[in-house]
Amino acid sequence: MKHPNIIRLSILTVTGMIIGFITELVLTILFSLVTKELIDPKIYFVASILTLATIGVSLLYLYLKVIRKFPYKYNYRYLTSFLLYDVAILVGGLIGKAIL
Repeated sequence: MKHPNIIRLSILTVTGMIIGFITELVLTILFSLVTKELIDPKIYFVASILTLATIGVSLLYLYLKVIRKFPYKYNYRYLTSFLLYDVAILVGGLIGKAIL
């Protein structure tokens, strides 16, 4: 792999793991507040939807920001890099779940 490819993939992996960890952390905190009956389940539902929408927008924004900084020459690599990014998000979420 060329040098920009390694940098791009490592940035995407770290960013994905951080996003997955933060998402799991926020949803776990919200769920624990519902089980302790500190907030209403309807508020939990709305807060969860807003959290996931915010994380989704930031996910795409950060992906496109990294890709624009280090562009590919061919289109098929975008799909494989997004797949790596998605797997990194899942791994970050699993690490967050294991820690919490």
